[in-house]
Amino acid sequence: MGKQSCLGPFDPQMNGVPCQSAIKEFKQAVQDVKDNPSSLGLWQTIISRYTPTFLYSCQQAVALSDEISKKILKKTIKEENLAKVLKLFGDNSDCKTHSRHINKKQCQEAGLNIVALEDNQEFQDLVLSIHHSLMILLDRTPTVKIVKNNLGGCYIKNAAMTPTPPTP
Repeated sequence: MGKQSCLGPFDPQMNGVPCQSAIKEFKQAVQDVKDNPSSLGLWQTIISRYTPTFLYSCQQAVALSDEISKKILKKTIKEENLAKVLKLFGDNSDCKTHSRHINKKQCQEAGLNIVALEDNQEFQDLVLSIHHSLMILLDRTPTVKIVKNNLGGCYIKNAAMTPTPPTP
């Protein structure tokens, strides 16, 4: 990782809603109604927006995310760091939002084996060249996502373009 590098959490989202937050909100609603029955109307308004099976789907997504992340991490990190890494990346109580960055220092403190990009100048130049090329591509074209794998497969997603009317 470089000085400016960061990683993001692996918290599952359902239609743009963080699953862990939806589950916590529902539990909060149940507790609030128990503690203060007059809050029922407020919570009914909020909970009525949930689609059928939304909470169950969120629970399933969280369970799957936990299962996959544990399986992958057990292969790549020391056992004594597993709980700390899972909490840092998988519990949105710490990150609070999906777009919050986890920096190099936090990754190292959690026990991830981080190699400083700046330690190999030639490799850093290659990485930054690819990064800058992609940033220019994303800025100048309708491309919004690029995924390329080690088998040569590539997926490119473009944003829907709406024609702009000619200016008079």
